[in-house]
Amino acid sequence: MVRMLSKDVFRISQSASNANSTSHHELQTVHFNPRLIVQRISFIVAVLERYKSQTVLDIGSGPGILLVELLRQRVNIPSLNTIIAVEIDEELVQDMVGKLTKDVCIQKHGEPSDICVQLFNASLTVFNPRFQMADAIVATEVIEHLDDNELSSFSTLVFGTYRPSTVILTTPNYDFNKYFDSPVNEEERRTTRFKDPTGRTDRIFRQADHRFEWTMDEFQTWCSRIASTYGYNVEFTGVGSFRSYPTRRDYSNGPDSNPQPPSDPGHFFASQISIFRIVECPISDYTFIL
Repeated sequence: MVRMLSKDVFRISQSASNANSTSHHELQTVHFNPRLIVQRISFIVAVLERYKSQTVLDIGSGPGILLVELLRQRVNIPSLNTIIAVEIDEELVQDMVGKLTKDVCIQKHGEPSDICVQLFNASLTVFNPRFQMADAIVATEVIEHLDDNELSSFSTLVFGTYRPSTVILTTPNYDFNKYFDSPVNEEERRTTRFKDPTGRTDRIFRQADHRFEWTMDEFQTWCSRIASTYGYNVEFTGVGSFRSYPTRRDYSNGPDSNPQPPSDPGHFFASQISIFRIVECPISDYTFIL
């Protein structure tokens, strides 16, 4: 049985456009707390700390949320010496430049940091020899924006050419979409529910520019194939568990018209994550030790 969490463990925001609604219950738009983006970034930073990453390449970095958090947390990652952020949108690159303020780039004890930050306004599917220095590559909510050809180029470039020790990918879990509460109004529906723009499926996506949203099986199948092809081990996890989602739905009397809850609510995530680690001695048909 799944219970609705008490209000002290999540935040409920109310849409001002619904201020005249007669039902307070209908006003509530629920969000994970912390929000999914915050959970993703915190998780990624922890993984980079665990593996003592030195040079991190953030592909599709957007406005630089991970970049800023790594700078803030670098005292906890003493191995980190270089952050490379790659973003195709020039305006977002300028946003990152604006975030690299003196306050962010100075450590708490007042000593200037010797960390190197490199920003690139570039395509993530075009080879850059400078990116081969990265021992960790991160792509946060990126792959679902790629067409098939771009996704193929991305995987070949990251795993076959750059070959970092660690790769972290995050992407929406389509299986979770049915558990999100219904939009509270038409405006929210228009900004949170989108038909598959490719026309390949009848799925409803979370963002208009997503080229796909994979189920857990689809994501894990793709990642496992990539790992096998390029000599990596891969493990799967996520953030934003069903158990922590502050739904308005009442599951206490059974599913009724609600979808059946997942069998393992604590390990069923809104954002799915794969962590690749390179195999030191890739499996091959012939191995010679001379």
